[in-house]
Amino acid sequence: MKNFSNAIRRITDEIIILIVVLIVLLPISSLNMPFVRRDSGVFLYSGWRILNGEVPYRDVWDNKPPVIFYINAAGLAISGGSRWGVWLIELISLFCAALIGFKLLNKVFGRLPALLSTCLWALTLIGIISGGNYATEYTLPMQFACLWLAYESEKKEAYSWRGILIGVLCGLAFFTKQNTIGIGIAILLHNIITRLNPASWKKALVNSFLIILGGMTSLVVIVSWMAVQGVTQQFWEAAFVYNFVYSSSSFLNRVKSIVIGMFYLSTLTLLALIGWGACFLGLKLKKLHLRQTLDPVAVSLLSIGLIDLPIEVIMASISGYSYRHYYLSLLPIYAVFAGFGFWLLLTQLSYPSISKKIKGLLTICIAVIFFIPVAGAGIALVKDTHYISDRGIAYNEVISYVKLHTSEDDFVLVWGAETGINYAAQRRSPSRFVYQFPLYETGYADQKIVEEFLGDIIQHQPPIIIDTQNSDMPIYDFGITSPEISNDLQFLQSNYKVVEKFGPWVVYEYEGN
Repeated sequence: MKNFSNAIRRITDEIIILIVVLIVLLPISSLNMPFVRRDSGVFLYSGWRILNGEVPYRDVWDNKPPVIFYINAAGLAISGGSRWGVWLIELISLFCAALIGFKLLNKVFGRLPALLSTCLWALTLIGIISGGNYATEYTLPMQFACLWLAYESEKKEAYSWRGILIGVLCGLAFFTKQNTIGIGIAILLHNIITRLNPASWKKALVNSFLIILGGMTSLVVIVSWMAVQGVTQQFWEAAFVYNFVYSSSSFLNRVKSIVIGMFYLSTLTLLALIGWGACFLGLKLKKLHLRQTLDPVAVSLLSIGLIDLPIEVIMASISGYSYRHYYLSLLPIYAVFAGFGFWLLLTQLSYPSISKKIKGLLTICIAVIFFIPVAGAGIALVKDTHYISDRGIAYNEVISYVKLHTSEDDFVLVWGAETGINYAAQRRSPSRFVYQFPLYETGYADQKIVEEFLGDIIQHQPPIIIDTQNSDMPIYDFGITSPEISNDLQFLQSNYKVVEKFGPWVVYEYEGN
């Protein structure tokens, strides 16, 4: 009877987690959100072109590592080209992340703190997922799995194959989004710091070697694949050189990014920072008896978290920009300290010295923490029902226009950063620079790539060019000039005439021979 009761409880926990995940992801599914946002549009377009034999970086330029493109290609393949396949992978990925995190926190802090923490961090996604299909979403199960593997390794006092797997997962995460390897770095540092004494330094070296070996395995496999495709140089320039330039921000901007990110994660930030601070003091001050209350393996996990949280904050803000989805990588370590915070709260509630009134108030506070992100779900549901751009463009009208005035074999250039138009209309871009940010990025843009871009347009002569009037990418003005660039621009201005407008967007049609 007891085993049956435990089984029912486990199933109930998994159902609760699945419901929470659906609350997060249903508002951004095709049922509710017909059009996708900027990053997702690029990834979907890349996945579509991969399925048609093209290669990232050579045929489609983007500054993300390659794993996200192949995830989208896999999603489109299983659903016949629709977004539902990608959404299904999102669902599986987020559910696995939440389930792994719950199982881990359940082992460390018990069922209720684990469930509260899992629901809280998952619901917090509502405020930062911004349409979904971001690279960092798919690293969440990898990050939680690394924490799980580290916990089990510390429990068994040997990393062995688990160390290699930690490295492999960190490598995959790196090639999905480079700044998501904070947990791997924290595990390495913890392993070294806690084994500095002569009796265990050899174990520290072996453990570190295994983790690094796993990371190098992912590196070799992915770089070899890029080499087989013949795009190693283009991959390096797009995913690394460009990002070095993009991330060359001031210290003040990075601090600002940290503050804004803390605000985006709202109540989860507050609870996680309280947990982090309490953990720091608890491990330092013997009179708090934290080491005596928790088992040594749980203390090791918290020690990894103490190292990891500042690393994650720094990495999330390294570019100096404050896009909401940049802070997805903080969720796993925030979940650990939120779980610790709930554990502290609930253990304090068990003390008879606390009055019923205080217990009631604390319970209400816990409920309020949940209702804030749930209310955000309703806002997201309304906001994304028929997503339009910040400047009032009805994308469905633009897509219908493109389909009506071009054939499936035609190229369509969207001058700006709205590659989702190309994917939704199933029209190829005439250039690998499907959006033109790199052509305007000081320190990266040069005469060569501008000439390449303009040459591609003239070679393929797209029937339609749509200028989205993006102030960062003014049409026909790169700030770089050469005789060839001048001639190409003159050709475009002479042969493309304005035929339609959608709000501020301008549609040019080819009228040459």
